[in-house]
Amino acid sequence: MEINQLHIVFNNINSFFDTYRISILLLIPFLIATYTDLKYMKIYNNFNLFLLIYFIVYFLLPEPIGMGMHFALLWPRIFASLISMLILLIPAMILMHKMGGDIKFLGVIALFTGPYVIISTLILACIINLIYFIINIYLLKRDAKETNKPFAPFLTISYIILFIIFFIV
Repeated sequence: MEINQLHIVFNNINSFFDTYRISILLLIPFLIATYTDLKYMKIYNNFNLFLLIYFIVYFLLPEPIGMGMHFALLWPRIFASLISMLILLIPAMILMHKMGGDIKFLGVIALFTGPYVIISTLILACIINLIYFIINIYLLKRDAKETNKPFAPFLTISYIILFIIFFIV
């Protein structure tokens, strides 16, 4: 990837976090998903459906009610949603993990954030998850089944890290 391409990626991420209202409001679904995923090992379909309906109302309806997003701006978000869901679906199918709620949650959040933020969040979440796994297996000598944690907390941590980097700093 060339420097110019990296510059475009970071400008798109930064422009998302410049709209602090959406960025802060998205922390709430991340925290709710983390709580339910840690407590019940589920992210409920009703929760994902509520987020999808909120996206439709807020972004797609005309202006006194919503933002009235043009459909040309919607296609990259739909593409990001499908790609991010596919990125989680493949390992879930290979490893036979139940990650349906995580996959749907990531897909709905991708509609809000767009491609650059969701892919950055997903990559950082995977790195944090890998670090957690390495520390637990090799340093703390725990069994691999003990270290198996839901993925929503890692998504939340990575989103907060990106939020701090691009919004506060």
